Amino acid sequence: MSEPTSALDTDYENGVADVIGAILGDAATVRRNVQLVGRKSGRTRQIDVLVTGPLFGGADQSMVVDCKLYSRPVDVKGVESFIGLINDVGAETGLLVTASGVTASARARAASERGIRVDAVSARELSAWRPRGTVLWEYDVPLHQHRDAVRIARRTGWRVCTMAESSAEALSVRIEVFRHFGADADGLKSRSEAHAALVAAWGKAGITDLVHVSNGVVSSGGTPSHRWLEVSVGGVSIGTSVLVSSEDDIDEQLTWFARDIARAPRELFDVIRPEVWPISRRFPNW
Repeated sequence: MSEPTSALDTDYENGVADVIGAILGDAATVRRNVQLVGRKSGRTRQIDVLVTGPLFGGADQSMVVDCKLYSRPVDVKGVESFIGLINDVGAETGLLVTASGVTASARARAASERGIRVDAVSARELSAWRPRGTVLWEYDVPLHQHRDAVRIARRTGWRVCTMAESSAEALSVRIEVFRHFGADADGLKSRSEAHAALVAAWGKAGITDLVHVSNGVVSSGGTPSHRWLEVSVGGVSIGTSVLVSSEDDIDEQLTWFARDIARAPRELFDVIRPEVWPISRRFPNW
């Protein structure tokens, strides 16, 4: 198996945590970079993402998530190592997320083990995933501190996107830091505390000359399955589009459009669907 691409590891892990938090909402607690002592090994095991709560409609349980940003598919040895981790820390279930898929034999091995799931999500696809509720902050960072600022943001649980490449004349680089906090009732507090922790971490590293440009919250869409579809009447586009990922989304958006925008009967409106619809979802079993 190839070595992981370390430069993006934390970003990948944070992205997986964001997606799981968005999917499970307030049904579970999602923690990042957790240390657990193995029941059998007695040594400290690093957990990329730990999910606890009444998962999948059942009783309270724990799920260990391992994220592999490899350039080649995970093989049987990798899956068996993950199974050993799950057994050692005593988790009820495990999810192995890989950027380049798994071999057929590795997938079969995972399927033979109770409570083990495998899913493939590319780094490019994951970077585009910003579920509803994702908090966004933009900053201009001094050019000479750009790398350190990105590294610290990732290590404190945020994902980072460099908005514009620097030029020889540039004195700063614009970055966007973003993170999803699930649907917990105390979301506003957790968001502000996490952002304060990020700013404090930057300050501790001497990165204090950042310029806050803007911030906001994603209100709709934000997953690779979402597409802008044109609204139609009688099969003809009317020049308006809605952001949707499912038939339920289409009905919700068209109901809103008919009532609040067009002020016309809902049954008049439809959308022009692409040949492949709906778009395949990630984590399809959830």
